[in-house]
Amino acid sequence: MRLVRFEDESGGFAVDLHPLITVISGLPAHVRDRLVHGLASLPRGTDPGGRGSLEVHGVFLDLSRENLELLELNQDLDVILRAGDLPGAEPVKAQVAEEAQQSDGFESTGAGSADAGLRDARRFVEENDDAYEAAVRDVERYRSEIAEVERTRAAVASELDEARSGLDSFAVAGLKISQEELAELEAREAAPPSPASPTAAAALTAPVAPVAPVAPVRPIATVRSQAEVEADRLRIESRLSDLIDESDRLRRLMKAWRAIDPEPVRRAFAMRDVGETVPVASPEAEALAAEFEQLELDVAELAASPADGREQLDRLTAARDDAFDAFKRAERNLRSPELDPALVDRLETAHDEIFELDGKTSRFGAGKLRRRLESLRAEEALLLEQMGFDSWSSYIMGITSAASDPSLRRDFEAAGRAYERAESALATAAAEHSEAPADPRIDEAAAKRASLERRVEDLLGHLPDDPIGALRAVRVEVVQAVTSPDGGDEAAASALRSALEGTGAQLPSEDLSLEDLRSIAGGWLETMDTIPGRIAEAQETRDALEAEISELAVELDALPEPGSPDDGLNATESEAAEASPAEPEVAETAEGGSAVPDAGPDPVLLAAIAQARERVAEGEARVELHERAVARIAELESEGSDLADRVRDLEQRLADHEPRVATLLEQRVAARNRLRRAEASRPVHEPASWESRLGQGEESPRFLGGSAGAEAVEWYVLARLAQQRSVSFVGSVPLVIDDAFVNWPFEAMGELLARLERMGEVIQIVFLTDDPGVGNWARDLGPDRALVLDMRLASAP
Repeated sequence: MRLVRFEDESGGFAVDLHPLITVISGLPAHVRDRLVHGLASLPRGTDPGGRGSLEVHGVFLDLSRENLELLELNQDLDVILRAGDLPGAEPVKAQVAEEAQQSDGFESTGAGSADAGLRDARRFVEENDDAYEAAVRDVERYRSEIAEVERTRAAVASELDEARSGLDSFAVAGLKISQEELAELEAREAAPPSPASPTAAAALTAPVAPVAPVAPVRPIATVRSQAEVEADRLRIESRLSDLIDESDRLRRLMKAWRAIDPEPVRRAFAMRDVGETVPVASPEAEALAAEFEQLELDVAELAASPADGREQLDRLTAARDDAFDAFKRAERNLRSPELDPALVDRLETAHDEIFELDGKTSRFGAGKLRRRLESLRAEEALLLEQMGFDSWSSYIMGITSAASDPSLRRDFEAAGRAYERAESALATAAAEHSEAPADPRIDEAAAKRASLERRVEDLLGHLPDDPIGALRAVRVEVVQAVTSPDGGDEAAASALRSALEGTGAQLPSEDLSLEDLRSIAGGWLETMDTIPGRIAEAQETRDALEAEISELAVELDALPEPGSPDDGLNATESEAAEASPAEPEVAETAEGGSAVPDAGPDPVLLAAIAQARERVAEGEARVELHERAVARIAELESEGSDLADRVRDLEQRLADHEPRVATLLEQRVAARNRLRRAEASRPVHEPASWESRLGQGEESPRFLGGSAGAEAVEWYVLARLAQQRSVSFVGSVPLVIDDAFVNWPFEAMGELLARLERMGEVIQIVFLTDDPGVGNWARDLGPDRALVLDMRLASAP
């Protein structure tokens, strides 16, 4: 969750926050307290004391106590980090007194007590070192395990995407259609054979023309022509059969596609879509836009039928404006005629020199100065006279002596009278027009427009230039209705399985989870979205086949029928019968029964059966691949769920251990300080074996933040961030750093600020500080990652 905007109830303060990092400086104390109170109320769900807006998983909500309660924010969590909260910020007086007393005891009891105190202090340091190092190892181990599990999850997600690409929702339906086609063709093959066609009989029983001395070449040529005709006939019939079969197959396929109804699957799939939001047009904004649009139409209708005299008023108004422009030009010519730029430049240069020389005194050259001034004043007077001014003051004020020019004066007076006449004519026409009864609809439209503009401003916060377009662009996030059936996940899974099986889909097993079924249904619905395009492509292909069938049918009809007068074979038989007597056995066969031998199975039908069997085999392979993909998806989703549980468990353990590391580090620093004081009170002959390990003197508060080190403060801040990462179902809540690092030099905060920058992706961070170093650091991050607000500049006039 992120705070987008906060406004004080009094209306005197408002601030827009960056979604990652915001640095606010220059706040008055009372405003700062109200802002801190508003931010502190977020996890507790109390009254924020102001207005604003929140962003929760992409949905924007008003900042109010009711919405905070709706988000189940009721945790007693302190999100304000102050300087006094940091480890070592305020040393415990009791601990200081105890250590001082122990130090005095070392001095008074002698070497024996000093040795015992040193041993205890050293043992205490070793114990704290071991505990701290073990805690750090645990934290590092948890972080390493989390990183490893996340890498595994990424690999599983990649494999899952690859497995989903192997889904083939139409495999089962395609196999079913192929099997039906094969069964139909095999039934045709098993049916009793029909009598042979006369064309085939004629081709098979045509006697071979004997070699005769009468025109031997003509029978051969005629028979060859008839063979070509029969070959064309067989070719066309074979092609027609293939085209008709393919057209029928496409027709059945399109019929099967159209028969698939995805709505039951879509409804069952949406049964668990609880809480998802979709952007839709705001009903209130749409209604307001419709009213505004109707008002524009009414105003346009009123403007299309103006009242009588409107055109006359427009003409008189234009004449009045022209007369006024002429009057102003005459006045300008009378009072301030256009001046020659060269004369103006000479005049101002001369006056500047007069101003510079006037009042100058000199013991030498006084006469020369006086003569120069007289010359300049004479030149100035001449230039003023040429330009029409009586004096330099008249030039500055723009009052010329041209006012006495009779021609300019006459022009000015004539223009004034013309303007008065035009103004009087316009006033008379306007009075006559105003006496006519006004259309009450105009006032009603104006009042309605003002009302609508106020409503638009209340809804949008401002009045745009195009209210209708702005209103139609308003979108609101609408939470989809909860359509979960009674019985929870089990009922939803049963409904989704029934819907999928009702479409002919074959599911791999009976123990699929709801997530597995949703994954399969999602891929199936995505494929169903492509059905209209596939049907269109199949229809185009079938239309092309039907066109070719029509062309081949015309070509087939153009071929001569067997036994027709144009049949070359019959003519050949007649000529051959005349040239050679008929063979008795052939005639007897013709008389006794059919002379046509059995032609065997239809080669076209056999070819169609072979193609159908290939399609069945291909469909079985597709179904097998689809079932493998479904099984693999179920396996990967189960593995991904286990990995997600593992990550949550590790993150919880990490969140539990991080505060402990900060506490142990603070205890470790305190133990080392205690050991230093104990070693300082040891006898002189005692070897300083620990000084090389711990260093000389107390740990510096300048870089270590009191008695705690920089690492302790860093761990403490990270522990506070970990507490705020998961609050209710909204996720994180903002962390407010209220001048917590005021006692730290900026150069000692580099690593900590770098960590805060990275954590800004997860938790919104708000700095309240007047430290310019923090402000410069935030500016260097860029506007995409941080925002710096100086309220002193914002409130300046």
